Amino acid sequence: MHNLILALWNHDPDSVSRISGQAAETTFVFNGVKYPKSWYEGLAARMRGDEKGAQAAFAAARLEVEKAVLADASDGRALSLLAMIDAGLGREHQAVQEAEHACQLETFESSAVSAPIVRCNLAVVYAWNGQLDLAISALDQLTNRPAGSNLPAQPTYGDFRRNPLWDPLRNDPRFTAIMKRLAPVTSSE
Repeated sequence: MHNLILALWNHDPDSVSRISGQAAETTFVFNGVKYPKSWYEGLAARMRGDEKGAQAAFAAARLEVEKAVLADASDGRALSLLAMIDAGLGREHQAVQEAEHACQLETFESSAVSAPIVRCNLAVVYAWNGQLDLAISALDQLTNRPAGSNLPAQPTYGDFRRNPLWDPLRNDPRFTAIMKRLAPVTSSE
């Protein structure tokens, strides 16, 4: 799993495809959510600029994730993954509805661990839909909150800097400003 994340963060679609293809698992579990191999293939295809490949991979991923959502309609994390997949499929309205509902299911009061995850995924949905103002607003609200105890599930400088999910926001100076706020403080000694 770690090699797959590193390949994604290095924007290396060939390594993403190779690592996910060689893995014995059909899904990878991250933060309690099962991500099908086809999700990673869709991301790799997006990085390559292969729209048809991305659509086919996301359609396959959608079938698997939809089963999980139907099995547990209260799991906002799985629903927010489905929302990102639907955004990748161009189902803009449906993706936003799913992502916003996931945020209602996973509130900060009921789930301090899952709430940041689903809100980051909502921002991804907005970004992938070209709704950059809404994406930036969602990230601003999220990064202005105190960090919770589950640091890997928090929006971080490293994730924003390297994760291809954020590529639609890369050239937006507001996104750069958010990253700078999260950047590690370096000592000048």
